[in-house]
Amino acid sequence: SVKGEVTASLIESAIARTAAASGAKSAQVLAAGGLEIAGAEGRTKLDDLSALSLSDGPELLLVLPEQIAALDKKKTRSRGLIALVAFVVAAGTVDMVMQDYEFAGKEAAKATNINADARKYFKDQHRIINADLVKLENEAAVLSNAFEPAQQPGDVAQVAANLVPEGVWLTGLTIDRGRPLQIRGTARTSEAVSLYVQTLSASERLRDVKLLFANNAKIDETAIVRFSVTAHIVGSYPLVQKQTRRSRR
Repeated sequence: SVKGEVTASLIESAIARTAAASGAKSAQVLAAGGLEIAGAEGRTKLDDLSALSLSDGPELLLVLPEQIAALDKKKTRSRGLIALVAFVVAAGTVDMVMQDYEFAGKEAAKATNINADARKYFKDQHRIINADLVKLENEAAVLSNAFEPAQQPGDVAQVAANLVPEGVWLTGLTIDRGRPLQIRGTARTSEAVSLYVQTLSASERLRDVKLLFANNAKIDETAIVRFSVTAHIVGSYPLVQKQTRRSRR
């Protein structure tokens, strides 16, 4: 209650003291009896008690500080419960993601192992195929040399005749596919025979040139040397390999 002259400042002071005594953080101000108070949320020409008793008066909600504290505590508990539920849901989600990640990692490792095995298999197959290819190429070269020799017999005979030095005469020449070349002749001296053998050995068309024999002889009281030379013709291979017979017991 306010005694004496009632002014707006006195009423506001009384409202502040009442709010402080009740512990309320804020208060709803109703101006009754036609008073003009700044910040009033409602006004009525009736006095305060009659205004509160009317059914169509302002709607008031009178709550004790203890009730407000209990309501705040309940809200805090609700927030904590919501946070706990959110944490559990998040943990479950993380666990599911980790399981999916682990499964994906295992599948990736399995795929890597499969790819490694496949690469090893194809690498081994490639090595085998290359080995077979080299073998076939060698066989093809042998067949090519057999059916299409690098040197024709006539060419070999001409080379052997052109390389004869002075004082050497050829008396026989034997050429057979896949067999050594045989050259027979006579010479005035053994030095001429040695020179002929050296000349044949230097030729790129022949290899493994060997002197089989060089015997001294006479023709009409003239001293001569009879000789025989063998050589392998480069590029000449036998069509069929020679087979040895097994002895029967």
